[in-house]
Amino acid sequence: MPRFDECLKFVLAQEGGTSEPAGDPDTAYGVTQAIFDAYLKMHGQPSRDVDTITKEEVRLVYRDLFWLPSRADKLPTPVDLVHFDLAVNSGMGTAGRMLQQALNMTPVDGVVGPRTIAAVQSADALLVAARYAKLRLNHYIVLGAVSSGRPKLAGWAHRLGYLLLAL
Repeated sequence: MPRFDECLKFVLAQEGGTSEPAGDPDTAYGVTQAIFDAYLKMHGQPSRDVDTITKEEVRLVYRDLFWLPSRADKLPTPVDLVHFDLAVNSGMGTAGRMLQQALNMTPVDGVVGPRTIAAVQSADALLVAARYAKLRLNHYIVLGAVSSGRPKLAGWAHRLGYLLLAL
C-alpha cells in the first residue's frame, strides 16, 4: 500500500506525537485511547494505555480504522489524501458527506459506496480535491464561529494549508 504510507506520512506530521491537551482525551500520534481500545478489541487484545502504542500499531490503526473504512484506497490521487485526512480530523461521516458535496452528488448521505467511488473516478481528481478543500475551509469557519471552536480554527486552517501544499 504505497499510497497509504505516503498519505499516512502527511497525517502523522499533522497529528504530532503524544499529547494530553486540557479537556482532550489521552492521545498518541493522533490516536485517542478510545480508538486504540477499539483497535485492540478488534484484534482480540486486552486494553492498554495509548502511550504504549508502537509505530507499527499506529500505522495499522490508521489503516484499519480510517484508510480502509473511509474507502480512501478506492479514490484517485490526490482525492485519497484529502479524504483520508478529513476522515481522521473530522470523522468518516463528515468526510463522506463532504466528498459527495465536492462531486455535486445527490443525495448526500455520507456513504462512500459504489456510486460515490464511480463518480470520483470519472471526475477530474484535482478539481474534486480543490472543491473538497474549499468545503473543508467553510466547515472549519463554521465550527470556529462557535466559542468552543475558536481556539482550534487557526490549527485547522494551517492543516488545510499544508494539505494544499502536499497536493
